[in-house]
Amino acid sequence: LRNNVHLVRLAMHNNHIYDKGAAALGEALAENHVLTHLQLSSNAVGDVGAKGLANGLRANYGLRRLDLYFNLVGDEGGVALAEALTVNSALRVLHIDNNRVGDPTALALAKALKVNRGVSELTLLYNKVRNAGALALVDAVRTSTSVHSLALGHNPHVIGEATEALDALKTEHLVPRKALVQFL
Repeated sequence: LRNNVHLVRLAMHNNHIYDKGAAALGEALAENHVLTHLQLSSNAVGDVGAKGLANGLRANYGLRRLDLYFNLVGDEGGVALAEALTVNSALRVLHIDNNRVGDPTALALAKALKVNRGVSELTLLYNKVRNAGALALVDAVRTSTSVHSLALGHNPHVIGEATEALDALKTEHLVPRKALVQFL
């Protein structure tokens, strides 16, 4: 992958790469600027692997989509990915669905989205995000010029004020740009 000049999409769904494989891919991402899509769902990637991918993203300017759904990423890895977005403006789509991330990750992503002008789609479905994280993300999306899709559905602790803020975001004057805000 380091010397790749042709492969633009790599789908490794359910390949048992674990943290070690994800960290190795992260090292390769630091040098590979041709790959645009990396799909690593269902690989038991945890915090160590996510941190390795985040390190690669810091130096990468080619990857546009990273799919990490159905893994074991917790807040340590989620925060590392968010921090990488403060220097990487190439990534457009980040899916961290069905992992173990909560408010620390959501708060770090919200902070990153305030300086990142690349991310247009962010999904955190089926995680452990609570109201504080959801409200921070809503605030970040409101001020973002790039984010048009935020999915927070099936985070059972996003209730009350946070669901009202998500509803309001859907109906604000920015509706065409924010049309895909989702929650359940």
